[in-house]
Amino acid sequence: MASEYEQAVFGVIAWLIWKNRNACRFGEKESFGVQVVIQAEEWVRSYHKANTRSTSIASNTGSNSVPSFIKHSTAVRWYPPEPGSLKLNVDTACDHQKGKVGLGAVVRDEHGHMKGAVMHQLCGGLSAHASEALAVLFGMRYCLMEGFTKLEVESDALNVIKAINCDECDLSMEGAVFDEVRCLKFAFAEINWRKVARSSNKVAHCLAKEALRSDGIKFWKEAGPPWLVAAVLDELSN
Repeated sequence: MASEYEQAVFGVIAWLIWKNRNACRFGEKESFGVQVVIQAEEWVRSYHKANTRSTSIASNTGSNSVPSFIKHSTAVRWYPPEPGSLKLNVDTACDHQKGKVGLGAVVRDEHGHMKGAVMHQLCGGLSAHASEALAVLFGMRYCLMEGFTKLEVESDALNVIKAINCDECDLSMEGAVFDEVRCLKFAFAEINWRKVARSSNKVAHCLAKEALRSDGIKFWKEAGPPWLVAAVLDELSN
């Protein structure tokens, strides 16, 4: 049976293969097989070293502290996007007992009218950080498919927004997802991200919770089932 270190290296190799594929697609520098293996081993060692250091720092400074340079909305209700833009709200819901994760995304215009919504159920014990990152990527892919290229993206996951806006190398297991998000942003005419309060993200969370009860992917354009229409109107009126 493979050791914990070998399992970690295998996982990072799979991640780097995916990352290398994205680099090829967007015309960036690619890595060869041997380089991928060497890089994976270096990253696993660096990850363990950094993780040990961050644990030590957290015990001294408090793990709930937030850097003062991170800006996010303090609004407690949903606000429409700027004229000419669309707003994408994303969220997740987890059922740890069944090992399921629900992803939800909704797109609205400056009048609060729904332009599209999508939800997707995933299986597997994903961390909250990983699932929130996938929700952003999932929502962006949906918007590109629908031709929505001028976006304001909102999530209530501060750590995810921080990671997306950071250009440094991400050694976390979600790093490949953030890499793809950064690559996809060049396909948009205009896009920005910001953190919002959970109370400003109710429709996306409603979709994510419903995804836990529904297999596969479901899409709606401009109109949806009664529970979704009611959620959109309720968030707009509040």
